[in-house]
Amino acid sequence: MTDDNQPQTSFGAYLDRFEGGRAVVIAGEDGEIQLDLPLDRLPQGAKAGDHLTINVRLDPEGTEAARARITELQQELKQ
Repeated sequence: MTDDNQPQTSFGAYLDRFEGGRAVVIAGEDGEIQLDLPLDRLPQGAKAGDHLTINVRLDPEGTEAARARITELQQELKQ
């Protein structure tokens, strides 16, 4: 998955509401970011109004796997 030594950043957000079986999370200093997340991505017991911390880090293994798959698909298209 990911290397715990990768640089990461985090930011605050809050769980605004539940809509259509998904959670609407608002982030950014002015609420300019809206994330629609599957419910299973929330911590157990999270409810509307709860504040969250979202961590983001690079996933070099995932990037490399995606690049390899794209190269493979490009090769298939050339045939």
